[in-house]
Amino acid sequence: MSHAFFCGGVSFAFGALTSTHPPLADRIKRLEPGWDGDYLSQNAPESCAERDETGASGLVSGLSAGSLGTGGRKVDAEHVFNTMGHPDASQLDLARRLIALISAALADGAREPYSARAVVYLLLLDADAVICDRQLTHLAASADTNVMQCLQELLLLRDQIDPAIRSPLLALTMPALRQLTQR
Repeated sequence: MSHAFFCGGVSFAFGALTSTHPPLADRIKRLEPGWDGDYLSQNAPESCAERDETGASGLVSGLSAGSLGTGGRKVDAEHVFNTMGHPDASQLDLARRLIALISAALADGAREPYSARAVVYLLLLDADAVICDRQLTHLAASADTNVMQCLQELLLLRDQIDPAIRSPLLALTMPALRQLTQR
């Protein structure tokens, strides 16, 4: 996961041996030639005792009334890495609560190949009305007619998509999208 960070997200003793990127200081210097070499202060990962009551290790806090977010919490990247593929009961509970926030219509749409494509398009639509109209015009000209029909129906649900459920909703589309042929 370190490649997803513009800093040392996770460190390993022999990480430099398999490094595919130049050291961080070199990368910053290339982007900011006048950089003085001083890093901003680092946020130390919070301890297990400081994690919120959701058991989400700071990944999602403030789970209430359909409003989810990080609430300014720090993410302990090492903890995330070490627990990947091995969720504990609190993480499974959090996942269930996130999925429960997805409306039945969106969840059903995510599970069928035609409408799963429409769900992905819906998630990619820009918040800016002018850009969104251009995107919809392009899709109307190039997307499958049935997919566009599904998208038009799903547009009514767009305001129900809390930012915290975007990734779980996208994940729900994957099995349906895998059923599609290459062409």
